[in-house]
Amino acid sequence: MHCPVHEVLMPSPNSRRSYTHWSKWGLVILAVLLSVGCQWKKTSRPSFLVVAVDRLGVGRVGCVSERDDAVRSGLAELCDEAVRFTHAFTTSTMSAPAMASLLTGEYPYRLGLRHNGGGELGTLSSSFETVAERALRLKYRTMFVSGAPPLLRRTGLHQGFEVFDDAIHPTSRRLHRPAREVVDIFTRWVRADDRESPFFAVLHLGDLQVPWQPMPDDSGRIRESSVRGQLEEIDESLSRLWAFLKAEKLWEQTTIVVVGLQGDSEDLRLGEIPALDLHSDTTHIGLLIRERARHLGRQANTSGQPAYEWVPKPWAFDVNVSLADVGMSLVDWLEGGAAGQDISTVPPDEARSLRSAIQEQGDAMERWRRQERLIVTESGWAKWRLDAEYPIRVALRRGPYLYIHDRTPTIYNTLTDAFEVSPMPRRNSRTLELRDEFSEIAGSLGFREFPRVTDDQILEDSWARSYFSRRLGSPVFTVSEVDQRRIEKLAETSMAVQTWRALQRWESGSRVEPNHCSRLVFGSNQLSSTMEAELARACPFRGAREVARWYRTRNEEERDKLFEAIFRADQQRIAAVRVAEASLALGRIWESGSTRMRGLEGLEILLAQPQAARLRQQITRRSRTQPEL
Repeated sequence: MHCPVHEVLMPSPNSRRSYTHWSKWGLVILAVLLSVGCQWKKTSRPSFLVVAVDRLGVGRVGCVSERDDAVRSGLAELCDEAVRFTHAFTTSTMSAPAMASLLTGEYPYRLGLRHNGGGELGTLSSSFETVAERALRLKYRTMFVSGAPPLLRRTGLHQGFEVFDDAIHPTSRRLHRPAREVVDIFTRWVRADDRESPFFAVLHLGDLQVPWQPMPDDSGRIRESSVRGQLEEIDESLSRLWAFLKAEKLWEQTTIVVVGLQGDSEDLRLGEIPALDLHSDTTHIGLLIRERARHLGRQANTSGQPAYEWVPKPWAFDVNVSLADVGMSLVDWLEGGAAGQDISTVPPDEARSLRSAIQEQGDAMERWRRQERLIVTESGWAKWRLDAEYPIRVALRRGPYLYIHDRTPTIYNTLTDAFEVSPMPRRNSRTLELRDEFSEIAGSLGFREFPRVTDDQILEDSWARSYFSRRLGSPVFTVSEVDQRRIEKLAETSMAVQTWRALQRWESGSRVEPNHCSRLVFGSNQLSSTMEAELARACPFRGAREVARWYRTRNEEERDKLFEAIFRADQQRIAAVRVAEASLALGRIWESGSTRMRGLEGLEILLAQPQAARLRQQITRRSRTQPEL
């Protein structure tokens, strides 16, 4: 860092008296200014680092008093200096709307971004100012690193980020960017950027979504294919990240937020589609905030040294807060608010800064507990995935009460029913009073009552999660024999189920019936221009013409060239299919078009035919010995 103090204090070389004077006092002042003054620019404004983790439920943030010191745990290290918000809830079960709340301090029903599917309801409008845009205006360096779909540029979340790195490039073997790689991208950026301005950075970790793709630990040991194995990857990567910040002298100058974008439960709630479930299992998130150290006051002497320094201290805040509150806190920190908002002046349905909760501890908690906070959590999954006529499903929290705004609404008292398994009696006077009150609030916010999804829709979703997670190597659960018989019946009316059952039969060794395309490809006719035109109409996908030529030629050199083109097309197909199957295994939370929903893939059908047996063998051998394209 350049510090021109010596240019001011350097005495004139022509004056002996001047030199004697400065020898007594100048060096003292110079030393003080070099040690303190040169740091003013560096420490005047904090940096901000947000680590947002998909499916980081509150139960996965273990701030325990006793732990194995031999295990590198970034979460445990942060617990030693952070405030743990034990009653934090997401604003949406969908990642894109939840991230939008984190980056704006607004609820999805105000933002208009309601699901992960793109289009009007899947894109953040540029009319909303993000925290990153505020930071950029204040001369902060800004960066976002995405670890997995759906947090891609098309969501509109890139607004305000100088670097928005969503170059994930999914393949059939890797659908996400592991936590270690996300951290490495960030640390390289910090080292490479020699500007002295502070940074605002968001790191998105998607490891918990894909337990079937474990990474090796620092010793090279492959972790187990489970959520626990992926949590170890995140924990170890965060530990490396904290070590980097400390080595670069950035730890004390950085406010750090680690937060889940949605909760996650190991057990699926009966009668619920997970992406639509608004109970605490899927909405209660982990939240740790470590505010940077601050200098408080100065001594009366002339040294200019800080009198004392406020350092983060660990404690727990057990009042309901939302993901939107975290976004509002980031705005508050950036804008330099003295101690956060006066919460008594904030409407109950709006986000509030958490700064006072962090800085004032016990007093703030009591004030927050006395306020009638309203926490709003929604899911636009049904409108996106089932039918556009479905309304957005919403749940409202206030104090210990959870209200789900369905046509047959349910209310839970979480003080007496922590697992939310026994709704309050419907005809109880208190229940009726709460129902009318919450229903009026939901209506005023623009929400309609949500109709119950059908048993067939629940079965289709659960069967897809079971089948595709098993294909990917991490079975979520198994369906019963009764459900297997029901799925056969459902295949009569559901094209998606027909596709999945055909895939299951093929996987078990059954033949894939030829279609018009495969009959043309493996027919006896020569490939005239008329034949190729008909082939293009019947087989509108990459690789079909090459397979037809490969089948007809006996020239080995020509076959080798055609094989390279077919192999490349097949690898691209596999990557797209893998993304779609992962989305199905996770409850259709990524946009993947009609893949795996509207029939087997065209090239897939061709390669499944007996005439392509040799071609399949070549592709299999190449796949085992060559990295993916």
